[in-house]
Amino acid sequence: MKEKPTFRLNSYKTAVITGASSGIGLEFAHRFAEMHINLILIARRANKLEEICSELSKKYKIKASYIVSDLSLDEDVRKSIEQIKEFESIDILVNGAGFGTLGDFPSVSIDVHFQMINLHINAAVRLCHALIPSMQKRNLGVIINVASLGAFTPIRGNAIYSATKSFLISFTENLERDLAGSDIILQALCPGFTRTEFHSVGHLSDYDSSLIPKWLWMTTKEVVNYSISSLSKKRLIVIPGRKHRWIAKLYKSFFIQTYLKIKRKKHGKKIQNEKSN
Repeated sequence: MKEKPTFRLNSYKTAVITGASSGIGLEFAHRFAEMHINLILIARRANKLEEICSELSKKYKIKASYIVSDLSLDEDVRKSIEQIKEFESIDILVNGAGFGTLGDFPSVSIDVHFQMINLHINAAVRLCHALIPSMQKRNLGVIINVASLGAFTPIRGNAIYSATKSFLISFTENLERDLAGSDIILQALCPGFTRTEFHSVGHLSDYDSSLIPKWLWMTTKEVVNYSISSLSKKRLIVIPGRKHRWIAKLYKSFFIQTYLKIKRKKHGKKIQNEKSN
């Protein structure tokens, strides 16, 4: 019986990465470029994408292209897919684009909520649906859907964020079943607190990162290294960092839930007192 070849990511030719202008997406771009994998980077900032592609193509002698797109807009997603299909076969897809918000569900604009739903869910689903058929034909591919530790630890102010990231995990799990028997590797990457622009731009520009203990933070390099090393082991749900894996396990424990219940009661009383004054 002929043995299957050992998994080697550097034998893959082209990767599409969304949210590639910063953070985890940018780190994936650097790591793939080091492996001489050609890149198609998607984000909203043209000048940043042009700079990244120029740097990586010169340094690693690869083809690095970019698509300027706001993937929270359905029309932009469709146009991006049309452009991607003009390239040669895509071996890797990283759905990394995302953002967070500050505030309870009612206090955040419904338009912003739907931007998040469109970006985290609709764009990821459309890109997977567009690229999987060619992966199936070649029986080769990697799909990494960047979810979040927040999918396992729902907290106040994260209603849509946690829900959309939970969807990405469930979607990835079900995709694996649909693609069973193929050599397409799927991964739901669930990073915890990671040092990126995520907590300092857009709707989170007023977020105070100092509230999070230093020991909880990871670098993008640590996150991406763990993601890539997990591919060869075909781990489906990947939580970088032992501390974050423990948080995911312990979150639903009696002690943690009792603590959160007390915090919620205190918060509710505080709001009632503010309204009555």
